[in-house]
Amino acid sequence: MRRALLVFTLLIGRTASARAQHAPAMVTDTVTITQRVLVGGDVTPAEAKRQALDKALAEAVRRVSGVRVQSTQLGVDEDRNGHTHESFVSVVQVDAAGRATDYQLIDERFASERHPVLGAQLYYELRALVTVALERGNRDPGFGVSVSLNDALFFDGGGGVERNDEVIATISASRDAWLTVFSVTGDSAQLLLPNAIMTERRVRAGMPVELPSRDWRDRGVHFRASLAGAERARRELIVAVATRSELAFPVPSGDGVGTSFPLLAIQRWLVMIPLEQRAIAFAPYEVRRRDPSPQGKPPD
Repeated sequence: MRRALLVFTLLIGRTASARAQHAPAMVTDTVTITQRVLVGGDVTPAEAKRQALDKALAEAVRRVSGVRVQSTQLGVDEDRNGHTHESFVSVVQVDAAGRATDYQLIDERFASERHPVLGAQLYYELRALVTVALERGNRDPGFGVSVSLNDALFFDGGGGVERNDEVIATISASRDAWLTVFSVTGDSAQLLLPNAIMTERRVRAGMPVELPSRDWRDRGVHFRASLAGAERARRELIVAVATRSELAFPVPSGDGVGTSFPLLAIQRWLVMIPLEQRAIAFAPYEVRRRDPSPQGKPPD
């Protein structure tokens, strides 16, 4: 599992344990899915595995719920030397049907097949047992949430964390609500709000709030983009969830900001909340390592 690496630049302690939630049991079903992805070009073996799993989870939802899965493509554009480059984060959503909440790999393998024109082609293939939980309730068209970022491309300066670009989210809900905010990287996530020092989650209808707020930034609290090791670039996602009542997300490890947990933990939490009681918004962005100039200084 990849680690989510949006980091605080102020050390914080452990968060309080999430309060217990009394919710009805999920209605679930399981299905066995086989998926394969071509390896080559920009698709590395690791990326092929991720794509195959994403497709398996989406296909499982489609089969169990009996509706067409909606896959939202979220794009990040950059103009470099007159050329526009697009990268995407794909988030599988089934707003009125179901969500994949767990899976078990039954088998996986790499297989080579010969194409009459292209020659030998390498595929990654998996077979997985996927659990799908059905959504409850009906979406409220008058209840929505939006999230935007101060930029779509952030840089890791390669030195101390304080040199990395700061990520600021602006969030607004159409009705009074409570916010829960996550950072997602690959198949893992971390909880950004609430945390040990920022516990205020209530927002008023139509009144945008910043995360971290100006007040907390003045106190030295910042979210900084960060890459691990030799990593050169990565796509990430901010997920904002607004709920009509104060519902605590149960961080699996009991920790707060900086602790990674499986992305499916968010799916399991969301499916316990009736559709009319929640709204979700996404903001994608990309983190890149800043290349030093020949003089050893980052470019302006």
